[in-house]
Amino acid sequence: MCFRSGPFYNHQHLDQGSFFLADRGEKFIEERYDGDHHYYDDPLYQSHAIQSISHNTILIDGNPQSQDVGDPKDFAAGMSRHASFESLFDSTWIAAASGRLDPVYNGKVEGLFRHVIYLKPSAVLIVDTVTPGDSAVSADLLFHTKWKDQIEAGEERSLIVKDSASLTIEHLLPEKRHIVVNDEPHFLSQFDDRPLRRRGYLSVSAKASGQTVVFANLLYSTVSGDESPFARRGGNGGEFKGGGTTLGFHVNSSGEKAEWNGFESDALVLAEKDGGFFILNGTSVSREGNVLLSSSTSLDAAVTVEEGAVMVNYHLGDAESSLSIRCQEEPEEALLDGAVLDRVSYSGDDSLATLVLPGGGHCLELRY
Repeated sequence: MCFRSGPFYNHQHLDQGSFFLADRGEKFIEERYDGDHHYYDDPLYQSHAIQSISHNTILIDGNPQSQDVGDPKDFAAGMSRHASFESLFDSTWIAAASGRLDPVYNGKVEGLFRHVIYLKPSAVLIVDTVTPGDSAVSADLLFHTKWKDQIEAGEERSLIVKDSASLTIEHLLPEKRHIVVNDEPHFLSQFDDRPLRRRGYLSVSAKASGQTVVFANLLYSTVSGDESPFARRGGNGGEFKGGGTTLGFHVNSSGEKAEWNGFESDALVLAEKDGGFFILNGTSVSREGNVLLSSSTSLDAAVTVEEGAVMVNYHLGDAESSLSIRCQEEPEEALLDGAVLDRVSYSGDDSLATLVLPGGGHCLELRY
C-alpha cells in the first residue's frame, strides 16, 4: 500500500492523496487511468483521466478537478504551496504517515489531512479530516478498482470482490455518510473490446459545516470462506485479529478528550496491542486515572513495553517537546537512536520519567 502527498513535478496527474493497495496477489485499489489508451488521442485524457476524479483522492463539492498543481519543490523562496508529509512514523507493530493536502484545494477548505495507519501485519486504517472554511462543503472519498461489477456497496461495509480474494472496507466514520457506486466513462481504447464492461468506483461522502468532519475506513482482505478478522466496538473502532494477536483501536471525532476501553486521550487515533499503545496527533494518554504519556506538543507515538525497558517510537514537529512516560521503575539508562541521554528526571509518586526530546522522528529507549 502506498499513497502520495508532496510537490508536483513535470508530467503527472492531479492525484495528491491518492493510494494504491494490493494483497493476496490481487490489485484492489488502483487509479482509473490504466495506460491502455493513447494519451492525447482520447478527449477524456485531459478532461477526466488526469484529474482528481480518476484517482483515489478526495473531491470537494463534487468537483472532478478539485485540485490544482501547487508550487514545485524548491523552485523559489516562498513558493511552498503544495501538499506535504507532516509525519512519517514506524514501529514494530504499527506505522503511520500523515499527508497535508489542503494547499492544493484552491482555498475551498481550511484544512484537509489524510492519515494512513498500517495495523501490522494485515490491515490499513485511513483517517481523513476535512475542516471547512467560511462555507460548508461536501467531501467525497474515492475508491477505484478495475471493474464496476466487482464493487458491492453497503452502509457499514463495502466489498471489492476479485477472483481469489475480497477487500473489505469498513465504514466507521462519519455516522452520517452517503455511499454509492458510480459509473466511469469509456475510453476510446475500450471500444475495441466486446462486450463492453463498465468501469466504476465507490464513493463515501459527507458534509462538513462549521466544524471538522472525520472519515475513518478500515481496509483488509480475506479469501472466500474466511471468518472476518474485525469486530466493531462502537461506531468509531473495534478489534482486528492478525499475526496471532489482537489490536484494538478507536478514532476520536470529537476534537476533545475521549474515553475508550479504560483509556482517556485527546488523540485522533488511539490503539492498543499486547500492553503497548499508540496515539496519532495527540498529547496525552491515561488509563484508570494513571498518566501513561504526556507531551507538551502534539505527536505520533507507539509505546512498547518490554522486559526491563520501555520503547517509544515517535514523530514530533520541528520543535522539541517535554515528554513524560510511565515506567515501572526509575530508568537506569535512556537512549535516543542508540545515543545516551543524560537529562532524565523520575517521579516515583506517579512513576513518570520526564525528558526533553528533539523534533522529527526518533526512537527512545528507557532501560531499568
